[in-house]
Amino acid sequence: MGALTVFGGKNKNKDSDTGIHYRRMGTIITISKFLTLLLLLLVVLWGFSFRTDQINMDNFKYLVNSLTGDNIQVDKYKTIYYDSNEHNKFTLVRGDLAVVNGSGCTVYGLNGQRKAADSSVKMDDPQVVSGSKYMYIYDLGGNELVIKNALETVKTLRYNYAIRDVAATDDGYIAVASSEKTTRSTVFVYDEKYREVYKRSFGSQYTQTIDLSGDESRLLTASVYANNGIFITELGLYSLKQEDAIATMQFKEEYPYKAVFTEDGGFMLMTDKCCRFFDGEGNLVSAAEFGLKGIDSYGINGEGFMRMYSSATMSAEETIELYDGKSGKLLLAESYEKGIRLARYFDGHLFVVSDGMLYITRIEDGEKASYEVSIDVIEILPIENTTVFVLTHGTGGDLDYGKLFNANTEVSE
Repeated sequence: MGALTVFGGKNKNKDSDTGIHYRRMGTIITISKFLTLLLLLLVVLWGFSFRTDQINMDNFKYLVNSLTGDNIQVDKYKTIYYDSNEHNKFTLVRGDLAVVNGSGCTVYGLNGQRKAADSSVKMDDPQVVSGSKYMYIYDLGGNELVIKNALETVKTLRYNYAIRDVAATDDGYIAVASSEKTTRSTVFVYDEKYREVYKRSFGSQYTQTIDLSGDESRLLTASVYANNGIFITELGLYSLKQEDAIATMQFKEEYPYKAVFTEDGGFMLMTDKCCRFFDGEGNLVSAAEFGLKGIDSYGINGEGFMRMYSSATMSAEETIELYDGKSGKLLLAESYEKGIRLARYFDGHLFVVSDGMLYITRIEDGEKASYEVSIDVIEILPIENTTVFVLTHGTGGDLDYGKLFNANTEVSE
């Protein structure tokens, strides 16, 4: 019995020690949770203290949804409603629609939900450029570049003189054309961490348009200056890793409008007289002269160049010409009796809005489709595969134009 009593006493002491151990662990875990919550609360309060101009109920809901996973879209696309504003500019940022105007920036999910709003971004003539991660907003003639994701401002770059143009890549490189005290034009290039990696000044020239290559290795600029009363456009191609220019070209009696890199590494320069097409080494491949017909409006991107002009006097009829960005070859020329309200070219398709109809041409084989739309369509944005977002002054909705070609029939709302 004595032996049993001794062993029984040892077990009781062991159980007692184990209980104390777990109580201590429980206390430590409870204190750790409390400290973690306290730290989170301090971080939130810090955010409210330093970002009061950007934190509102929309942004808070967006943050909560992101943390909880409630932002998964059940209905993928729905109609979006936003304030009608004649200065509205649109772009896509991380799969969401951003609407930018003089009153600020509002972001909507393509499921119709308003995700975030920032009324602090107030500009007279806002311009917006986007990459895959961020959008870049600046006031034409202003001196601030605001970099935002869908939720908040991540960086603001300020300059002493007005911003003339901005270019950005999908990976976050940025080029900004502005001025300095000692030069009329300076182009600043930053990497994805906003560190200045390249800078070039242009003396007495005014740099009007810039672009960055998709691989973030080259800079393209088009500047203008006067010599004996004659405008001269200078086109420059530069490597971000060397001081000397790869190529420079001058064009007399021309004024630059837009310079862009093409998808194959070449580039285009549009002036008031023509659009020129160059290969990756800076050799002129082709040129589309505007001639006596001139040009009323245009569109230009890495895929190609569009020119619109009046077909006849005393008539609303307009003609559109589409050129391949790589070769400068004329791909299409069509006239629209009721004029052209909007024209866009991307993903190998030409989109033309005229008199309440959207006409779509597949350039590869020339096949056409049409779709009835609102008469006030002001923008068309590609969102995925053969789906676009069609935007009016106050609403936006998706259109799968691939189904129109499959049906090969005219469809209306």
